[in-house]
Amino acid sequence: MQAMTWTAPPHSRQVSIAVIRTAFVQEDQDQARTQWRETVDKLRDRFPKLSDLMDEAEDDVLAFMHFPRQSCHFLLALHT
Repeated sequence: MQAMTWTAPPHSRQVSIAVIRTAFVQEDQDQARTQWRETVDKLRDRFPKLSDLMDEAEDDVLAFMHFPRQSCHFLLALHT
C-alpha cells in the first residue's frame, strides 16, 4: 500500500495512506469494496496515477477480506 502512495506528492502521502486505510477497517469485503471505490473517487482528481493504481489493485488488495476477521488483522499488519 505504501508503494502505491509514492505516486502522490511527498506532502500528501501520509494523508493518502490514512484515507486508503479506511477500507481495511470495514466489517466485510462488500463494505471494504464500497469504501475503496469511494476513496478512489475522492482521490481521482488530485492524484490520477494513484487512483489508476488503486483501480488495478482493488481485487488483490482486498482479497484477504475473505478470511476470518482474526486472520485479517494479522495479514493487514504484515502488509502495511
